[in-house]
Amino acid sequence: MLLGGGGKKVVALTSGTSWTVPSGVTKVDVHCYGAGGNGSNASPPGGGGGGAYAFKAGVSVTPGGSVSCQIGAGGSGNATWFSSTGTVLAMAAGNGLSGSGGAGGSSAASVGDIKYAGGAGGGAYGGGGGAAGPLGTGKAGANYSGGGGAGGGLSTAAGGDSGGNGPYGTGGGAGGGLSGNGGNGTDGGGGGASGISGSKGGDGGMAIMHFNSSGGTIYGPGGGGGGGGGASGGAGGLYGGGGGGGTAGGGAGGAGLIILEYYL
Repeated sequence: MLLGGGGKKVVALTSGTSWTVPSGVTKVDVHCYGAGGNGSNASPPGGGGGGAYAFKAGVSVTPGGSVSCQIGAGGSGNATWFSSTGTVLAMAAGNGLSGSGGAGGSSAASVGDIKYAGGAGGGAYGGGGGAAGPLGTGKAGANYSGGGGAGGGLSTAAGGDSGGNGPYGTGGGAGGGLSGNGGNGTDGGGGGASGISGSKGGDGGMAIMHFNSSGGTIYGPGGGGGGGGGASGGAGGLYGGGGGGGTAGGGAGGAGLIILEYYL
């Protein structure tokens, strides 16, 4: 599922606090992705949750005007919103804690026409939760496991050492066995869990769901990072994936994102 064809212009906002409306544009469709939570390094370390997703069609804007926005940084707990907090907003996820995972970004507290919740992080040595996306909710990490898959569709929760698959039914990273690093996720899959010690959880992958009109850069929801065992947790995938827990360092949560679509 690629959103951005059929003559639409697509703009991705990954930083900044405002957007200047192009001449002739009076309506924009808005996708907001909440930031993922960081994994914990407090023994036993929990994984961060995945960010929520919110969409609103036909937001009114003024040609040549400036529209306020906020893009939550990974692990900050700050929501991602466009125009105002009451227009379209996706909630950030919670950070992992000792023995428990961070909560996924709440759909109930998000604002929009369509809203989906992010996946919860796993508990002890847990993988991060997957980010929600246009196809549905993010999937959860689990104890001693890889990260959850992103974005609904055919995505799956983490299963044992392996990361959960992404929304297209593939992409979960392989587990690291007794001593190896977890494999990185692809296509929105969660990263695999690492071995018992001295190895790293795999990073979450991104599910491609948007492409930028100018340059073709790709964007979408991220899978959760794999649990790090006695080492470091994997990073949550861009955008909005939760970081895996690890005693040597929790994985960073994926940043939030705003996608704007409009016709000229």
